[in-house]
Amino acid sequence: MKIVFMGSGIFAVPMLRALAKVVEIQGVFTQPDRPSGRHLKLTPPPVKEEAVHLNLPIFQPETLKTPEVVEQLQDFKPDAIVVGAYGQIIPQNILDIPRLGPINLHASLLPKYRGAAPIHWAIMNGEKQTGVSTFFMEAGVDTGPILLQKAIRIEPDDNVITVESKLAQIGSFLMLETLDLLSEERLRAVQQDDSIATLAPKLKKEDGQVDWSKEALQLDCFVRGTCPFPSAYTFINDHRLKIHKANMVDESSIEGNPGEIVGLTHEVILVQTGRGVIELSEVQPASKDRMGAGDFANGYHLEKGMLFDAFKA
Repeated sequence: MKIVFMGSGIFAVPMLRALAKVVEIQGVFTQPDRPSGRHLKLTPPPVKEEAVHLNLPIFQPETLKTPEVVEQLQDFKPDAIVVGAYGQIIPQNILDIPRLGPINLHASLLPKYRGAAPIHWAIMNGEKQTGVSTFFMEAGVDTGPILLQKAIRIEPDDNVITVESKLAQIGSFLMLETLDLLSEERLRAVQQDDSIATLAPKLKKEDGQVDWSKEALQLDCFVRGTCPFPSAYTFINDHRLKIHKANMVDESSIEGNPGEIVGLTHEVILVQTGRGVIELSEVQPASKDRMGAGDFANGYHLEKGMLFDAFKA
């Protein structure tokens, strides 16, 4: 089988690695290198780094809409175009090219969580499970007929990084199974039920701001669902503070006002929420490294009764 692979993010790397062992990959299309980090160093996408390691042909067009790109893909005559975390809209004239179809691996149990940030939203919304879906791509965003799905449990300590890693691994095997069954004409796609669809739009930096009036369990999910980006954050004494690790310790008690520090130890900061108490264990002040919450409290002279200001501009 001959395929063209389209992907950019780390989620797609295990799938590319698995496919390279069993099919002929005619080309890997990925995003252009972008400035990244504090020093804006030009950085290749993770899929490109893996493609270099696998010695595969690499293409990094700014857009797929040029006649040159379309002609290149038509010349390949691929059996399938396999897509995962690519980061660009794929035009219909490209989706029409492959014999078996354009097949996407999506990190949710469609039709739930269509969009760019399905893992984030599943965790933030307190879902107990999520999964991966393979489906035929069409003009709508993640709306095409479903081929195969596989579910996993979201554990209480999971964040976006850990769930993405799990889904990337099982997703690579699901794509292999999908291609095998399609090639043998033993797989029938099922239309999605649009009436139960939910959306998972891309998150922005400001979406990480903590609202302490929410319940402790909601904020536990929020911190895990925004890690590592956009990262939950708040303010105290004019300092912006990222929250990397936190967990609910009490989901019902009312000891103070939302955002109020109700306890301090050498390791954690206990904060009152709209309902219940949450424990901060790892934080990061602006322009500083990550540190234990207890160390931050000592270094910045925090005391019981102080308030985290969730709504400072």
